[in-house]
Amino acid sequence: MFKILIIGALLGILLYYSFRRLKRSFGLASVKKSRPGYIALEVDSADTKRAIRSTAVTVGTGGILLLIILLLGLKIKILLILLPIALYLIGQIFLLANQMNAIRRQKVWFNPQTSDLWIEDATNGNYSVNVYRDITAVKTVGAIQQNRDVFFGYYELITTNGFIRLPSLLSENRQNTFFFDTLRDGFDIKPHRALFPLL
Repeated sequence: MFKILIIGALLGILLYYSFRRLKRSFGLASVKKSRPGYIALEVDSADTKRAIRSTAVTVGTGGILLLIILLLGLKIKILLILLPIALYLIGQIFLLANQMNAIRRQKVWFNPQTSDLWIEDATNGNYSVNVYRDITAVKTVGAIQQNRDVFFGYYELITTNGFIRLPSLLSENRQNTFFFDTLRDGFDIKPHRALFPLL
């Protein structure tokens, strides 16, 4: 019973700090700016709410499953096989927080006429790349399991000077369709899978 309390306490602390980070990323309001000729690649508020709702249900399901495993697993040992599944479901909160932090940290603009990307990155500063001149390959990295109706992952644009990672939540916004269609038309995009595709 003491082990169950320790596991529950550690899990509670992890979830608390994850939700706190997520709340902070939403709390910082972004200032609307415009760049002549460029389209801002932004996440739609409806997509954000859907991702939060979906993740909350998944994490809740994982928490209930974990509770059942911990309570009944002491008597029925076979239930411990489900422990990794419960932890994976709870871990979806980390994927959501990672996506939202990446969106908050990195502002991306696309010029449809010149096919230039302008990136304002809080970590690496501002820089520009051309989709056809500077990008050599594109791949997608997605979670092994779709989180209800949200698919977490990212687009990795491999350039001559490194790579750019764009959260998959950006591709959910219909206003960004032209940019992602440009990537699909210009490159043979290789899909990859990861347990936790963190940016």
